Amino acid sequence: MAIADLEAGCADADVQGIAAYLLRGKKRSRGRPSHKPMKYLAAGETFESLTAGGMKYEAAILATAEKIGQSPEHVETAVAFYRKARHPD
Repeated sequence: MAIADLEAGCADADVQGIAAYLLRGKKRSRGRPSHKPMKYLAAGETFESLTAGGMKYEAAILATAEKIGQSPEHVETAVAFYRKARHPD
């Protein structure tokens, strides 16, 4: 019934409002889409294995960065994300 009213052009304001809401769709977010790189898991596991073996934090960050070919800042971000995913306290 509501579809027929919309097609005929005689739908009331409420029905037209609902149709407009459904047709409008969701607004796109600004900027690049947020996604976590796939290398975060590898970086986190590599870092954790190095520190579990007795390596100091800074040395493990630098060794992991060299191994995966990323900057130390990127590795720190990856390790933070990895730890948060492993231990979501």
